[in-house]
Amino acid sequence: MIRRGRHGEVLHGPAVEPVPVVEETASERQHSTMIKLTRLDASHIYVNADLVEFLEETPDTVVSLTTGRKLVVRESAQQVGELIVDYQRRVHGADRTAAILAG
Repeated sequence: MIRRGRHGEVLHGPAVEPVPVVEETASERQHSTMIKLTRLDASHIYVNADLVEFLEETPDTVVSLTTGRKLVVRESAQQVGELIVDYQRRVHGADRTAAILAG
């Protein structure tokens, strides 16, 4: 097989097959930057982990956001905390997350 360039010149070297581009949808991209939580009615909600101000167990887990909104979820406070740490690792990398947690 003879490969030719844009202007008809013969190109040498192995043929390179194009790499398929996999594009995320806006919905997938948004969900990958958030944590997925479960409301008491079993519906799912995606929450921006950067907006979580604090967590309470009363005995249900209440997630308080910096916006003043409160969410009641099925996950324990520990599980939500672990999801937030995992999110931070994905976004900032493990080294930066360890430094943040160390204080």
